[in-house]
Amino acid sequence: YKYIPGKPFPKSVAQVRAVVAHLASAHARQVAHGDIRGFNMVFSAKAPTESKLIDWDLAGKAGEKRYPGQYSYVPDGVRHPKARGGAVMEMEHDCYSLSEFLLKFTPSSQSHEDEQRWVECLEALKLKGTASCLELLSAMDPRTALTMQSRELRMAFHGHDIGSD
Repeated sequence: YKYIPGKPFPKSVAQVRAVVAHLASAHARQVAHGDIRGFNMVFSAKAPTESKLIDWDLAGKAGEKRYPGQYSYVPDGVRHPKARGGAVMEMEHDCYSLSEFLLKFTPSSQSHEDEQRWVECLEALKLKGTASCLELLSAMDPRTALTMQSRELRMAFHGHDIGSD
């Protein structure tokens, strides 16, 4: 992959769509990432549609590969309840973790319709997978900006107040 200068939080719907599409491509090949969390995503600071899912060292065949023995808590994400050391990796674990990460963000447009689509997208990701989420994201304006929902979340996620950067 080429280097992308950026941060571990999305600035737009287009950037989220790119990460979900990247994960969907892996899932189409029955590959589970196994470590979806904030610091394993890079969202470009300059290109509004450029983002990558990184750190594929745990990835493996869904339904076969097992999580390492010390696998559990991470400070920048939420694991699926069944994603524990020794457990078999599943694609639904990736979708669950990505959905939980994205819950920290909300469309900054004041449109109730955008907010509703965003919530539906995250629910679809968690319950139905990447294809359903991509379909709902495609109904949203890709330029729609995203913001973290609260100062407390910004502080917890980054250790300092990042403001609206």
